[in-house]
Amino acid sequence: MDEFRARIHDDLRGIIKGDLLFEPVERAPYALDASLYEIDPLGVVAPSTRDDLVALVRYVADQGIPLHARGAGTGLVGGCLGRGIVVDFSKHLRRIIEVRSDSVVVQPGVVLDVLNAQLAPLGRRIAPDPGRSEARTIGGMIAVDSAGARSLRDGSMVDYVERLAVVFANGEAAELALGPWPVADEEPADFQGAVARKVAMLLTWHADLIAHYRPRMPRRWPGYALTEVSRKGGLDLAKLIVGSEGTLALVTEATLRTVPIPPAQAVIVLSFARLNDAAEAAPQCLDDGPSACELHDWRSIRLVRDADPLFRDAIAEAAEAVLIVEFEGDDPDAVARQARALANRQARTGRLIADPFTTTRRSDCERLLGLRRAVVPLLMRSRDPARAVPLIEDVAVRPKDLAAFLNRLQELLRGQGVSWTLYAHAGAGQLHVRPFLDLSDARDIARLEPLATEVYDAVAEFGGTIADEHGCGLVRTQFLRKHYSELEVVFREVKNAFDPQNLLNPGKIVGDDPHLIVQDLRPLLVPGAAPGTPGALHVLSAPLIWPDGRRDEHVSACNACGACRSHEPTMRMCPTFRATGAEAASPRAKTHLLRQIASGVLDPKTWGSEELKSVADLCVHCNMCTIECPGGVDVSSLMLEAKAAFVEDHGLTTNDWLLSRVDLWSSLASRTPLMFNALMGHRGARWLLERMFGLSKHRQLPKAHRTTFLRRAERLGLTKARPRAPGPRVAFFVDIMANHFDQRLAEAVVAVLQHAGI
Repeated sequence: MDEFRARIHDDLRGIIKGDLLFEPVERAPYALDASLYEIDPLGVVAPSTRDDLVALVRYVADQGIPLHARGAGTGLVGGCLGRGIVVDFSKHLRRIIEVRSDSVVVQPGVVLDVLNAQLAPLGRRIAPDPGRSEARTIGGMIAVDSAGARSLRDGSMVDYVERLAVVFANGEAAELALGPWPVADEEPADFQGAVARKVAMLLTWHADLIAHYRPRMPRRWPGYALTEVSRKGGLDLAKLIVGSEGTLALVTEATLRTVPIPPAQAVIVLSFARLNDAAEAAPQCLDDGPSACELHDWRSIRLVRDADPLFRDAIAEAAEAVLIVEFEGDDPDAVARQARALANRQARTGRLIADPFTTTRRSDCERLLGLRRAVVPLLMRSRDPARAVPLIEDVAVRPKDLAAFLNRLQELLRGQGVSWTLYAHAGAGQLHVRPFLDLSDARDIARLEPLATEVYDAVAEFGGTIADEHGCGLVRTQFLRKHYSELEVVFREVKNAFDPQNLLNPGKIVGDDPHLIVQDLRPLLVPGAAPGTPGALHVLSAPLIWPDGRRDEHVSACNACGACRSHEPTMRMCPTFRATGAEAASPRAKTHLLRQIASGVLDPKTWGSEELKSVADLCVHCNMCTIECPGGVDVSSLMLEAKAAFVEDHGLTTNDWLLSRVDLWSSLASRTPLMFNALMGHRGARWLLERMFGLSKHRQLPKAHRTTFLRRAERLGLTKARPRAPGPRVAFFVDIMANHFDQRLAEAVVAVLQHAGI
């Protein structure tokens, strides 16, 4: 730790009760999110209370150190990255404070799916439903004004925020909600009052300009929500915080309005021969009042049809595009009529290549509407060097312009020689477009800025917006001045009112770098590259033998989507992360730590070090993440590599040496069961085991038995070879525990085998 960083750490240690992560291995997971970028922070603080956060903000304001708020780190634009101190809200500030009849009060680290699971028994939910809801935090959703598939009807996060508890850039805590319009000639009593007065003046002075730039589409422009602040009855500064990407204030508590879950649901799948036919049909679907209208291209269709029988039944084999339209309501008959009316009308247009598929079964409706959830894991498992890149994934135009804009977009991408995939909230005109680029290739890196520039210019021609629900971050901030030139000046004045020192997430929304999009790109690895060439995995030795020979691909395959941070009980994800909530325990953090060592971002001496082993020890090799990981990354084997590298350099620790010989100690316990059982029942002996070997004194070990299972099975003749009998054969693999200790299991197995006549 360098001298400056060490001083900051020591200063904070005296005022912060939460976690301080300043060592290289501790900072490494916070250097990246799900975007293209990687920036090593000065340090990381995980505050445990609002008082912690207030103390931190006051300290950095005095020292002039930037702060970068971070939720789950699933953002696609680098919004939580920076060279200052990263504030991790997801570790401790994740309490659901109060659930009311029509609202909820939560801390910013609460995960959306966890919150909706609490609300479901009350028949309510949070209306915005963005992707990766199993990991996405409420604070992150507020930061980018998240929307989702149902934004067509439900709008975005700004429509549901009633009150925010925040900490301003000077360390002052405040409650923001709808309040009276400030009186211009009154001297404000506090910082909040001064901010309110400045914002009110800006809204008055620039009213015509704000009206001129008001979007001609369902969503607002990127940047600050100036159209949302002035409300009937006064000024609502909480609305201005929504979508501000942590640049105006830090949220410590949010009061959100909830909505009832409609009891009736229907989904229609419309299959088209051409993408443009689907785009032209999307605005026509809006006449029936759907809650969602989603568009998917041929690549998504091919992937899901091969993976799920439901999609094979719902989507025509020859389809090149589909619209998935949802209706929700209180009356099942009314919802069914709406669905039938749309299906019949679309069938008469002649565009469809198959009859519409309709279902009212809720589980099937949710699976069909969440087609993107099924596609993303399959897309990420591709090991092709060119991958779907989050670059222009958040543009939006008016729904009636969707088909024409898609034609223009295809021309631009063809002109750049780039293939792509697309998913759209077509009813709202929002497009998630991802070009396939190889960012280990300098030619593709050179395409990033020109490609984004051309696409955003085309969006402007159609009167659309370049950022709809993912924020600006490092990807789009440089384009705001060009596309919202006069309005961007107002953004700067708003930023200065809230944060005169420019310490809160500087460079996002308001920034001066004209080429920010190509700065701080994440170093990519090239599996199989010769040592010494760019991107080569030149550091990591390979103590273990990989059966598929693709260790290098696993090191570089994680895209930091955050699925491994899920608390969803139906997903088999990391139990260590769920128990601790620490980013370092998440599978993606472990994978990226190896990638950073291999790419030279971290000191190569970290490989085989005690610091790396401390992270590797957080993996218990349950292999759950390997099954669920969208990228198919074998984190367990990678951590075995890290542990093996440590053993190569340092040998086995005393504890590991003893525990690796558990078969010997078990055999000795069976020979002296009375002595072993007496020791294990003694409180002092268990305390000694905890102190010496880390085995918890609260752990009740099973009793050893003199007669092992294998010996008993041999006496009963169960181990003798027998002629093959008709019917199923049974094999029982006897582990050490079953053989020496777990006699109840042994007795049960013997009874079953004898009963079956085996």
